[in-house]
Amino acid sequence: MEVTPTAKLAAKELFRTWGRKPRVVRHWDERENYSIAVAECENSPIDGVTAVGTVGLSDHDLGMGPVRVELIGAFPAVFEHGPNVAATCAFNAFKDGVHTRPDAIHRHVLSLYMPKPMLPHIMMIDPFLWHEGPETLVCDDFQVAWLMMMPISEKERLFAEQKGPDVLTSLFEKHQIDIYDLFRASVA
Repeated sequence: MEVTPTAKLAAKELFRTWGRKPRVVRHWDERENYSIAVAECENSPIDGVTAVGTVGLSDHDLGMGPVRVELIGAFPAVFEHGPNVAATCAFNAFKDGVHTRPDAIHRHVLSLYMPKPMLPHIMMIDPFLWHEGPETLVCDDFQVAWLMMMPISEKERLFAEQKGPDVLTSLFEKHQIDIYDLFRASVA
């Protein structure tokens, strides 16, 4: 598959954000009809954590006008499925029409890669783990914004739906959660 100019911009921004060249692997859906490239970088943003990011999700119009998105996240290095989580969220967005914008929740993503996960869902939030990015990309006809994939529990998902995602993120800050701990206790 040919790499689009927008995907190249996304890859360059990940390289800039992570400070080194990531490994990029193409992931296919179960029927091998659709694919998405996912970059990964070990020990970013800290040792023992692997950063992942989509490269090419922004080639798909997700119905947000002049804004397209790419995804970024960070998972413990021992969890080998971080790139798969990013690919699944991308497929949810462009294949299945799952909302992929700030505060949107992709349900049961980690359930595909862990038996009975404590944090089965992914909530999309503004990236904050990397001090120098990723930055919004400006293209000819649209901008590419970045969303960070944040694992959340079922109780947290319900709480976000009832009280609002902003209240949930305030709880995360109040409790100083370990964002890299896939086995952390729910704050809701």
